[in-house]
Amino acid sequence: MKGDFSRFIYDDRKSYSLLLTQQGRVQLDSDWNEQALLHWFGLQNLARDLIGEHGGPRNDFGFEITPAESGGGTTTESNFNIGRGHYYVQGEVCRNRNPITYTGQEAWPFPDSPAIESGKKYLIYLHLWWRHITSLEDDQIREVALGGPDTTTRLQTVWQVKAVEIRSAVTAVPNLKTNYEEFARILAEHHIFANGTYRKITGRLKARALKPPKQDQPCITSPQNRYRGAENQLYRVEIHRAGTACGVNEPAPDYPCATFKWSRENGSVVFPIVKLNEEKVTLEHLGRDDRFGLKVGEWVEIVDDHYELQRRAERLFKVVEIDPDRREVTLSDRPHYPLGLSRHPLLRRWDHAGQKQHQGAIPVTEGEWIELEDSIQIQFTSGENQENEPSWYQTGSWWWIPARNITGDVEWPQENGQPSAQHALDAGDRYAPLALLDPDSGNIIDYRRKFKKLWE
Repeated sequence: MKGDFSRFIYDDRKSYSLLLTQQGRVQLDSDWNEQALLHWFGLQNLARDLIGEHGGPRNDFGFEITPAESGGGTTTESNFNIGRGHYYVQGEVCRNRNPITYTGQEAWPFPDSPAIESGKKYLIYLHLWWRHITSLEDDQIREVALGGPDTTTRLQTVWQVKAVEIRSAVTAVPNLKTNYEEFARILAEHHIFANGTYRKITGRLKARALKPPKQDQPCITSPQNRYRGAENQLYRVEIHRAGTACGVNEPAPDYPCATFKWSRENGSVVFPIVKLNEEKVTLEHLGRDDRFGLKVGEWVEIVDDHYELQRRAERLFKVVEIDPDRREVTLSDRPHYPLGLSRHPLLRRWDHAGQKQHQGAIPVTEGEWIELEDSIQIQFTSGENQENEPSWYQTGSWWWIPARNITGDVEWPQENGQPSAQHALDAGDRYAPLALLDPDSGNIIDYRRKFKKLWE
């Protein structure tokens, strides 16, 4: 969620159930957002307790996988149909309002879902996640009577039906309807569950603003060893390219490892694109002031609806030149991936201008403190590792770091007086098995679960 928020303090471990306002107090976005999350997650937990990991109502049993037919009425091997209806995945509902084909889904092909080929078998599964929507993606959110300013944003439930090739003999495949752990194991083999839910060996992060005093000066804390920003900020550290942490002696030109990017404004500084011409982009505006504007030398990312739905992690671009009269920005290179002016293209600013980069993002290294700015430091650490495997960092996972100038510090969980290592947040990725598909024979094994209503 890359919105203009102050902070998020929802914590399921505290077992809060209701937020209560008090008279004459300041209204904060963080309070109301916490109440929304309490209600939302409460409903999801209830549905999950009643339905289980996944299931659909028998009167509107959705997402049936059936063979697709070509225009001549013959079955095609490279596609399949997705039936209309409802299906619940770990408490969250997916609604398919109209039948659609696998390749007819918006933004298909997905990078983590192959084209269907003959001679292979595929596990078809449902992937649910949440996409953050602002008035730039949906103009109806904005109240035009206000004369321009936006007010709120939305979370959109995105579902995508995907396929993974069954490469090895999986004897338990016919049991996936009842054995969710076996389904999770199959996806984990392909790094699909590498977000911490089922793959536990995920990298974590620490954050701090106050450095410990030197050993020879135990009672002296330098005024430089604190957050020195002029504004209260919500920093966002986000994994860009998925992978393991980079080795200390990794060869420089090509890093086969994870990278990250960061923003002091939670990644919310964006500029609508009205024209694309190679490495030059024309923007709707250049920001309302210096804080939310663009400068030469900054790193930016060009995204649109399909980029977001495909969850891409492409090369970032450096701002080379800015023509304020034409609102034209010259970048260090042109995008080498498809973009569409009808798909709400945006230029998003990131703030790691002075650090070592690979393709515009910063290599992930574990065990060392990395300074962002104004004495804010982060450290990536390996997760729980019982199999001696390297930690995995997933594209799009992020951490929030609220920084407050009144305390000169960041808000970060502590353990024995030191910052504790925290797992990344993610977009609510959830998965459910749908079917096993053999495109050659057209044979389909249905893995969906059907439930009755309570009154039945």
